[in-house]
Amino acid sequence: MRGVIGGTLQMSGPRAGTRSVSANLRYTPDKTPGLQLWLDAAAITGLADGDAVSSWPDLSANGYHATQADAAKKPTYKTNILNGKAVVRFDGGDFLASSCPADTKPVTIFFVATFTNFTTGRSVLGPSADGARQLRASGTTGKASLLQAAIAPVGSSDGAIMAASPVIVAVTFGAAGVAFFINGVASGSAASAATFTAGATTLVGSRTTALNDPMMGDIAELLQYSGVLSADDLTKVTNYLKSKWGF
Repeated sequence: MRGVIGGTLQMSGPRAGTRSVSANLRYTPDKTPGLQLWLDAAAITGLADGDAVSSWPDLSANGYHATQADAAKKPTYKTNILNGKAVVRFDGGDFLASSCPADTKPVTIFFVATFTNFTTGRSVLGPSADGARQLRASGTTGKASLLQAAIAPVGSSDGAIMAASPVIVAVTFGAAGVAFFINGVASGSAASAATFTAGATTLVGSRTTALNDPMMGDIAELLQYSGVLSADDLTKVTNYLKSKWGF
């Protein structure tokens, strides 16, 4: 079990009357339909603290594992970092590649990350081609931003992400436009009819293989869904991430 949402169960009996007991209602992100990609650093096995990450397994049913064969561009596995759990650490010179589509629309994306700084854009997700989906924290401002990579912005959050502070960011993008959520709180929306370059796939930790807008910091968990999740499902996933990562 990777996360729970707490609930209260009312019970009654002939002698005890009515009483409340705490119930843990099990929830994992694959219970919400449309899961395309699920990268969870806490689920990586076979590595010790400081080891290079050659493969980050996709826990969805799709097998979109994020990999890197170049030893010089592999991120680092770090244990006991966030709520006692492991993260994947990027130093600005590494990235992973996945066959997960980067042209999905409508789409919902969540990430749990800690950014070292915002001296340049810090990409959590990039694409294999210009014009496809890029999700980053913008340089200088630290605002979460969805872009058609190297082409045009789709929208940015109202609130800024704080450097060196763990954050949960969610982004939805569909016919009604783009909306941002930071730690479960709505943080701006905008109308947009943009589309993404067809056929593009995903990079984790950089906008390009040449390390434009490289991630510098830790990624703990990353989820992508096809479709705009309902308010109820957004809450379920956010609560799962908060419980798991100690928010």
